[in-house]
Amino acid sequence: MKKILLVLAVLLIASPTWAGLDITAEQVGDTNTVRITYDMEDTDPNLPRAFALEISLSQENGANIGPVTSVHPEFHVYPGSIVITGGVVTNQGTPVADSDANSIIVEMGSLYAATDPCHTSPPAENGTLLEFQVANDQDCNVILVENAIRGGVVMEDTTQVFSSGYVTLTGCRVEFNPACKGDVTGDTQVSIGDLSAIVAALSPAYAGSTPPYTACPPPAGLEQGDVTGDGCLSIADLSAIVAYLSPAYAGSTPPYTGPCMP
Repeated sequence: MKKILLVLAVLLIASPTWAGLDITAEQVGDTNTVRITYDMEDTDPNLPRAFALEISLSQENGANIGPVTSVHPEFHVYPGSIVITGGVVTNQGTPVADSDANSIIVEMGSLYAATDPCHTSPPAENGTLLEFQVANDQDCNVILVENAIRGGVVMEDTTQVFSSGYVTLTGCRVEFNPACKGDVTGDTQVSIGDLSAIVAALSPAYAGSTPPYTACPPPAGLEQGDVTGDGCLSIADLSAIVAYLSPAYAGSTPPYTGPCMP
């Protein structure tokens, strides 16, 4: 029995921990660029060999996928468009295997080998797979799925059967009109008009409020007036907006007008 336990303990120590691979979409700042990244868990000795991903955009505003850029140089073989002539690869292809107005299918793989003149070692455990542009700058959801017909995600150790959830794909929300802090009138500026709207909303709440001139949460439509970030609309927000606008008074047209607050 002790021998069996010892053997099990050795096997557990020697066996790799298959932790998983995360593939994530994220908007780059407030731009129209979406970045697709991959990241192996630190404890996982495995590596991805190839990706076949379907990337699509929700269509609530008619968003379309634009140019694909910044493709990972180590995943340099594109099976969907590779050209083989006389048994020789004459063109390794392009990463977009198929596309339409709001979705693309991307295939990209790594065929590194010690004898390869350019790719002798495996790609890093994490990095950027590619970037693409949302062509018409419309708010949308980015949806990532494996394309099973083209192989999905292929890992280095093909002898392993990985459990469901080993590969996770996380999309993102792309927005081009972020909220303008301090602007409650909706003109994308901070001005005396916003102060007046906040004062008008707070005045009825004065009697009996603790502390005075406080509304928690901010009334509907006035959420951007909570510039202090305490979840309330109050005299403190008014003071912060006044302090922000005051330096812009001299020579401004109209007076007391500035950009969205930082």
